[in-house]
Amino acid sequence: MHCSRCGVPIASSSAFCTQCGNPVHGASCNDQQAMEDHGLSLKTLYEAFIGPRKAGYYLPIFERFDRDGSLLSWNWPAALITQLWMLRRGMFLWGLVLYPLFGFLATLLLVLPVAFMLGDDFESWADSFALVVTLVLVIVTGLLGNRIFHRHVRALIAKSGGLGLSDAGRKEWLARKGSNRTGFIIIAILLLAGVAGIIAGITIPAYADYLDRARVHEGLVAAEQVKAAYAGHLAETGEWPLSMAELGLAEESAAYGEAVSSITIGPELEIRITLRGGKVDGGSIVLIPSADADTEDGPIEWSCRTQTVPIRYVPAACR
Repeated sequence: MHCSRCGVPIASSSAFCTQCGNPVHGASCNDQQAMEDHGLSLKTLYEAFIGPRKAGYYLPIFERFDRDGSLLSWNWPAALITQLWMLRRGMFLWGLVLYPLFGFLATLLLVLPVAFMLGDDFESWADSFALVVTLVLVIVTGLLGNRIFHRHVRALIAKSGGLGLSDAGRKEWLARKGSNRTGFIIIAILLLAGVAGIIAGITIPAYADYLDRARVHEGLVAAEQVKAAYAGHLAETGEWPLSMAELGLAEESAAYGEAVSSITIGPELEIRITLRGGKVDGGSIVLIPSADADTEDGPIEWSCRTQTVPIRYVPAACR
């Protein structure tokens, strides 16, 4: 007779495979004597992998799974920090693909059908539906996490039986797999990646805001030459300029800088600076002239306004 899992020949009187610990069909799992594997029982192999700190929790659950074929038990870390828990336990494939796989299946089997049935009303239910999907994931992983871990441990026990190791070597091999230093490394990498993501989430928008403020500043600097020409035209002719052509300047010029799309004279005699790039793209800063109340050739004072550029990007004088 051969083991149905690993294919190793086993005696007909055995209740468990001597290599992988797989129960023989029809045998009683309560037969502790038959569980002995050349001095290593399945319990001993479990303990070697799990370690003394967690044996008190996992060993009774694993023995129940072996005894009656149970599938369900509750594990809080598996429910709440599923990926980290799986990586810590050495289940790298599960830890890396579980969330993407569950998200794909939930979208395919739940989200899309419900969205199709609700139509335009789905948007109002989207947040609630996302919460339901998340709760389902928490419950499923909490209930099945220990079973998945049990199958993982049994697979490694089976593998250890085919390595030709001594009893002591086999226990040592399982203990190394159970200690799972790689899991700690991956968890540390994930945590660092999370911290880096948080920092990036703060610094990248801040840098983008800085660039947009710089674009506004570049536009105001470019307008200085227009303001000088504007004042010169008024002083020489005694008339307000109606266009950039009257000032001998182009509305669009590379000399204005990359952040300036155009500078024009508006219908209210204002200088209008249209910006380019970032979140200020297409927005305008308006410089409004006011001459001395008594004479047209008095000094021009300029006030700055904006209606289309977000307030946080413009100087205080333009708000």
